[in-house]
Amino acid sequence: MNIASATINVVQVVGMGIAIIMLIAMAIKWISASPTGKAELAKSIRIYVLGVIIIFAAVGLLQLVKVFAGGLNSEINNRFKSYNYPFC
Repeated sequence: MNIASATINVVQVVGMGIAIIMLIAMAIKWISASPTGKAELAKSIRIYVLGVIIIFAAVGLLQLVKVFAGGLNSEINNRFKSYNYPFC
């Protein structure tokens, strides 16, 4: 499960980094935009917020799967050890 944990951590860090960079870019655009430009940016901000929610939900779901898979893996190992199989 070390590879899965590392992959989830990398995806989470990259997703957060991209989200922060996009937030800063949108804030700069918002500050320098005219009133009509702000109306168009409002649409982009809605899409941005939806994308951030999807990214963090996906990472959360992956972490949940990792937790359940880790628990399942240890349960299987414990059962095989109780039967004294040589490969556990």
